[in-house]
Amino acid sequence: MTPTEKRAHSAHLASQRKSIAAQNRHEKKMLELFKKALRATGSRQGYRTNNSRRSASVTWSGGRSTRGAGTWKSLRKTPPLLLKIHSGGLAGDGYSEKQSGAEFVSSNMLGGTAKLRAREFAIDFARHTMVNPNRLIVHVSLSRPEGCSLSRKEWKQVVENWLSNVGAAGCNFAAFRHTETDNDHCHIIFSRSRPDGTLLTDSNNRWSWRAALRITEREMNLVTPDIPRSKEALVPTSDRMVSAQRRAARLKLQSVFVEPVAVQNVLDSSVDFPSFKTRLSEIGIELQEAEKNGRKVGLLFRKGGSDQWLAGSSISRDFSLPQIEKSLLRNLESHRNAALERRKQQEQQAARRHANASKPTIRERNL
Repeated sequence: MTPTEKRAHSAHLASQRKSIAAQNRHEKKMLELFKKALRATGSRQGYRTNNSRRSASVTWSGGRSTRGAGTWKSLRKTPPLLLKIHSGGLAGDGYSEKQSGAEFVSSNMLGGTAKLRAREFAIDFARHTMVNPNRLIVHVSLSRPEGCSLSRKEWKQVVENWLSNVGAAGCNFAAFRHTETDNDHCHIIFSRSRPDGTLLTDSNNRWSWRAALRITEREMNLVTPDIPRSKEALVPTSDRMVSAQRRAARLKLQSVFVEPVAVQNVLDSSVDFPSFKTRLSEIGIELQEAEKNGRKVGLLFRKGGSDQWLAGSSISRDFSLPQIEKSLLRNLESHRNAALERRKQQEQQAARRHANASKPTIRERNL
């Protein structure tokens, strides 16, 4: 073997050793994650994993989940079912089972406890060694509005239909119903590993799984309940509003933040841009049009006494220039329709008075 061949052979062996060492490190890391997930099912501190830092679940009476739709109070509309995606999938199984008042709904697994089901989930971990165990097992919850509950049989049908609509039919799952809060809700813990070995994607799941929930509502004929809401609830607390408030608090600019509820109340009572601007100035908020190359591109708001302008879209998506124009046009149409209706009623009343006046009285008929 020539010196050149020896050097090439040595480089090849070194590359193989490096590749094997990297593979061993990855397997060791995945094994540690799996052990942590298993230990979490037996934890006495709320069944939490390393990735469920804040909470393994969030109650329905308040707060927000890691990736959810908010709470019932923060929604503009009231859907028949509300979906929340929680962190700590395998830990959610223990929490859902051990919570006071938990009622078993449905499952396709042999294990009757969270500890036994964790052994079955371990088979899915072994099939997908490249997937983080805390991402392979998913913990979600479906909630009904206050005063609207479902029976255990109905919840079972909802769970099975929803899993089928998201593409998780046949995956290992367990569902538990909780009734300790004002909102009747059901926790679902399922694996993204399908029976044929494929993996259910969780890409953009916040929207695709919610769309599947709308299909499930139609299949179950679940209607939207009519829940009276106060005027303050007309403006939902969106992620953008929360971010703006936190940014103002972090920069110590609370006096700069424009309250979206006040802007929305003025917008609801305005029919054109000048009246909208005038009424905002009456409550201490200045409005200015942002222009670029001689073309209007947005709106700027500023609280009285501040020197900092805020873009309308940074306060709420409903306060961008296109949305403001749509709202004003809608209010103008409603105002015109109401005026036409009043004019029509006045003409009808005048016609009736004229007809009554033209009729002869009883005395005139007797003569």
